[in-house]
Amino acid sequence: MPTPAELARLALHPDDDLAPNRPGEALLVALDRDPGHARRLRPDPRRRALTAEQTAGEALDRLEGASWHTLHSLPLPGGDRIHHLLIGPGGLFAVHALYARKQRVLIADPMVTLGRHDPEPVLRRLRAAADRASHALTAEVHPLLALLDPTDIRTPPRPGTSASCAPPTSRPWPAWAPY
Repeated sequence: MPTPAELARLALHPDDDLAPNRPGEALLVALDRDPGHARRLRPDPRRRALTAEQTAGEALDRLEGASWHTLHSLPLPGGDRIHHLLIGPGGLFAVHALYARKQRVLIADPMVTLGRHDPEPVLRRLRAAADRASHALTAEVHPLLALLDPTDIRTPPRPGTSASCAPPTSRPWPAWAPY
């Protein structure tokens, strides 16, 4: 049985302990520091990102009873972060939450297009974050993309394969896609 002194030595300072981070913790801090202009014509995109992270975080937290554990808003060296790290019997997963409500999503590796927006290299950044987490944890971390309530998900078929993604029902939780 460890002594109280040994337990104190093993315990992390509350600022260093990542377990109590809430979903979207980094975005909440950023919005508190810089709330943005009061008279915006369009809503702050950080608010949508926060909604996506919180919704995905709530869905992942519901897996707690099934031998899965989730850490939220994990910082990586260089100022980047992982939205959620899912730990369980199936392995480690770096989950990136993306707000796609009522939008069509086109996933053409490594680009992701939401609605009429320009394509962005989301999958490349997600894989890079998973690789950095793998290096830090010395265990394989798989990238996982969580889309919040898209109307349609399309993936162009890869040569020699046939693939399709069925759109989720109109549920307010994410569609999951491993990448």
